[in-house]
Amino acid sequence: MEEKDLPRFQEMLDPMSLRALGLDILAVVDMDFSPVIAYTVTETGEERKLTPELMSGLKDLSPKLMEGFSEGLLSDILSIGGELYLAGISPIILTNHMGSPRGFLLTGTVLAAKIPEIAASLGTSFSVTLPENPDPLLETGAVEISSSPEGMAVVLQGRKRAFSQGIPLEVRLTAPRSIYDEGRRAIHYSYLWIFLSGGGILVVVMVLIESLVLRRLDGLRSVSDRIVSEGDTGLRVPVSGSDEIANLSSSFNTLLDTLESLVSDIPDALFICSPDGTILSANREAHRSVGSGSSKTLAGKNVSSFVKKTETLKDIEEDPATGSIFSGGNVFEAELAGGQETALPVEIRRQEIHYGRLPVVLFLARDLTERKGFENRLAKMAYFDDLTGLPNRSAFIRDVNRAIKDGSRTGQIFCAALMDLDRFKLVNEQVGNINADRILSTISRRLEEVLGENFRLYRTGGDEFSLLIACPPGGNPREGTDRLMDRIHRAVGIPCSVGSETIFPSASIGVLNDIGRFQSSSEVINRLVHALREAKKIGLGFTSYHLEEENELSGPGTVNILRLSAEMHAGLEKGEFVPYFHPSILLPMGPFRVLKPLPGGCTLSRVSSLRRILSRWRKTRDSPEKSTCT
Repeated sequence: MEEKDLPRFQEMLDPMSLRALGLDILAVVDMDFSPVIAYTVTETGEERKLTPELMSGLKDLSPKLMEGFSEGLLSDILSIGGELYLAGISPIILTNHMGSPRGFLLTGTVLAAKIPEIAASLGTSFSVTLPENPDPLLETGAVEISSSPEGMAVVLQGRKRAFSQGIPLEVRLTAPRSIYDEGRRAIHYSYLWIFLSGGGILVVVMVLIESLVLRRLDGLRSVSDRIVSEGDTGLRVPVSGSDEIANLSSSFNTLLDTLESLVSDIPDALFICSPDGTILSANREAHRSVGSGSSKTLAGKNVSSFVKKTETLKDIEEDPATGSIFSGGNVFEAELAGGQETALPVEIRRQEIHYGRLPVVLFLARDLTERKGFENRLAKMAYFDDLTGLPNRSAFIRDVNRAIKDGSRTGQIFCAALMDLDRFKLVNEQVGNINADRILSTISRRLEEVLGENFRLYRTGGDEFSLLIACPPGGNPREGTDRLMDRIHRAVGIPCSVGSETIFPSASIGVLNDIGRFQSSSEVINRLVHALREAKKIGLGFTSYHLEEENELSGPGTVNILRLSAEMHAGLEKGEFVPYFHPSILLPMGPFRVLKPLPGGCTLSRVSSLRRILSRWRKTRDSPEKSTCT
């Protein structure tokens, strides 16, 4: 939301597209609870600004909506400006899914326009209103059934809203009492037949009522009771005839089919269990995840045989009576074991509900395979170098801190070394970046071959490598480190052929024995850098050991290169250098031979003799009698 690029947003979502999706309102609200985009869509797909009432209602509701989607997407019936909307709210986050939301997106459709469509699909009419004088029973969510003055059956139930907008909504269903009216009519007729035909006719009528009405109603009630008590949504009511009872049974079966289809088509694995963990039902994704083909094979098994908690989880508990897995927050990570070769990493959401009078526990398992793979790739990017594949500086700091803690606990001695390739900037300029990277890869492979399993190599900079050394118990750490540094110098010093160039690399190394003397990785790295700096002051290819008193140096016998460079510059400025020449002239092949450089070189006073030799060669070059000039 830092840059509100409204034209680009309107290119993606225009009023005609919203109308095609059946949406009546669109609002984008930023972190200041100010609507960035807010309009309604007419029936013809035209954009219309929000009325002052809608705009005021949206601003008042924005803080509650911002708090409500902290755990993900939301959907609810919202009252905005006196109008009820079937709304969906989604947080606006960055494309890498990191950081806090930058606002939210609200879309919705007018509930009053959707009710006829929903009523048609359910086969019954109903209404959802915001009552002015609500019944206290609406607050409890209880169902109230009454009779209207017109003789219709009225079913009322309150629906609480997620954001505590005040009084609950009133869901009202009005239906004719066909069965009741038909029964009363049959009873009236039966009274007539009683008066006309006596007791025999009465018996016949009662038998007909029992067989045609009451028995079928009793069958409907028994199926409903079994579903509520057993949780088996696969039960259906037998349908025969075309009367009102048959229509009621068909509507009941349609409702059950819809419920079962919704549960079955959930893209995540869903287990419906009893409180003791026994699986009552599971959807298709649950059967696929555990490798079960039949829809009946999971029923009766315990969910704990499939859901296994992982070792890295925190605050995970287990019911001692049932063995069911749960956590204080009812959201945790686990592994879903079954017919597949490897366990499936999942996020479990556990929720206890009441299915009628039956208490059940829902386990919703979301596949985390892609997220775990992404986390592994992020971890590799965070702790490994792309060029060499070696652990990077972050991994070195982490391992040094871990080694300090392990050493203080177990007595294990660890040493560390910091190695920097000498004058690698000049190498980079000479052979180019690509070839320099090849040299770095070659040197890293050589170092890995030299090091054993007790050593770990890191690339902590451009031409900088680090070592963490686990010293064997009982030995002298210094002796082993000396031998290792000698092998490293020899491995690094092998010439590297890159194209037509041959590079002779060398490395300066700073070593710190027993890093357990220090408290943190920053202290260790500071002393390694100091030791490396001391090694570079002496010359190329040196190793410096950091001690508390001083730095002890070792390396090939050579002069101080910094002092030598300073003396050479001073001699050039004072004119103290006497130029010497080592001429080397390649003469044509034949009787002439190569003139080798004069031993010890020659001064300017001897250049004249060289000129005489060249003059003699020119005279004899075209002579019939060729001679040899040396």
